[in-house]
Amino acid sequence: MSSNLILKSGIHIAGVPVTCGYPQDHSRPPLTVVFVHGMFGSSKHFEKWMVQTVEAGFNACAIEMPSGKGTSFEDQLSDVETVIREIRVNSKDHSIILVGHASGGLVAQALCSRHEGLVDGLVLVASAAPQGIRQVASFWYHPRYLWASLTGKLFTLLDRHALDYVLNMYCDAEGKELLSEFKPESGRLLRDIAMGVKVGKIYHCKALIVYGAHDRMAPPEAQVELSERYDFDVFEADYGHMIPVEDNGDVFAKIRSMAIGVVCHKRRQLNRAMSGALRK
Repeated sequence: MSSNLILKSGIHIAGVPVTCGYPQDHSRPPLTVVFVHGMFGSSKHFEKWMVQTVEAGFNACAIEMPSGKGTSFEDQLSDVETVIREIRVNSKDHSIILVGHASGGLVAQALCSRHEGLVDGLVLVASAAPQGIRQVASFWYHPRYLWASLTGKLFTLLDRHALDYVLNMYCDAEGKELLSEFKPESGRLLRDIAMGVKVGKIYHCKALIVYGAHDRMAPPEAQVELSERYDFDVFEADYGHMIPVEDNGDVFAKIRSMAIGVVCHKRRQLNRAMSGALRK
């Protein structure tokens, strides 16, 4: 890890567990990138991007999404909204980019459609799709997952499903090492997503969809359909589903470029406002 930054885990923002990164010189960066992981994941999967975010001169915040028995989609959405609003309250004129991976991307979509202007930029990475776009891998019909969705109990992916669909870009040893870090997930969350999450239009923020050309969980055709629904820019990367871990820098370059654009836009807005006030 670079010596010019600090990452802190095990802390809370408004009661929500997060891992945060900020420049060691205690400067006041004009922007925070908020990362939201998907099912079975953790904030650890964003560690590389968090380091790169702070090295680029911005704050980073990865939310540890709730995953206990009975956790619902709305529970996860509420935690993300709580963290973002708290950052807004404590940082005047601060910009926020929301990066959601897999089901975390679906949470990000729902949040931005319900709360216009809450974030300044949105990046959907191998995102789960909302109601109306079919994106259900056949293995989800296995009795193990059907039972979990009916009961709401915690469950884990079978090794073969995880290695074939989520970790297909890794050799067996690397894949099993990553798989060992996956945490149990709520069957109720699985049911909520499988039933279809309604998401309206998303306006008033810069947005990008990133997908893996070799992704078997969030296949390219569904991601293209997602980009057409929202009229978002789209970037195809030569990865599988675990883009935050697999990325060699080309995807983060897109996030960094968006962050710089958002900051420049906010500064122009402030300068225009100040000029208008002086003329009065």
